[in-house]
Amino acid sequence: MSQSTTTCRSSQNQLDTSADRVRAQTVGIPAEGYHFELTLLPDPALVHGVRETTANFVGRAGVTGAVAGDVVLVVSELVTNCILHGAGDICLRVWVVAGTVRVSVADEGTGQPGIKNVGPDAVSGRGLFLVASLASNWGTGEGETWAEFSYATPAKDVA
Repeated sequence: MSQSTTTCRSSQNQLDTSADRVRAQTVGIPAEGYHFELTLLPDPALVHGVRETTANFVGRAGVTGAVAGDVVLVVSELVTNCILHGAGDICLRVWVVAGTVRVSVADEGTGQPGIKNVGPDAVSGRGLFLVASLASNWGTGEGETWAEFSYATPAKDVA
């Protein structure tokens, strides 16, 4: 799946000043696909709205069931990681194209995310392990952390 050449804009231009402070733009992309992009401030109060926006988007794009739930959970984990460990505005992109959902999260930080080896009593540090467990494929690089999910597309009737 090719990556988008557009970038998230400054939060001053993208964030709504209303209570939810999240605005999504949905646009069609090639191969019968869909994409949305959010730019948001690193505010934990926004994570709930991001989960709802993502769930609504993937549902409208035809992704349902366990895969939809996994996508929403991974988006929540990745955005939360940016809030806790990153810097500056957060850019979330979600693509749904031909049996694949791709999630990409980036911030302005310079750190390199990675799976931590945490003990059984640790109360945090398992986010990327969870991402790796749920996603078909995932990785980090060039300022982003991404995950992909495969899903069955409905058969089209041939009349």
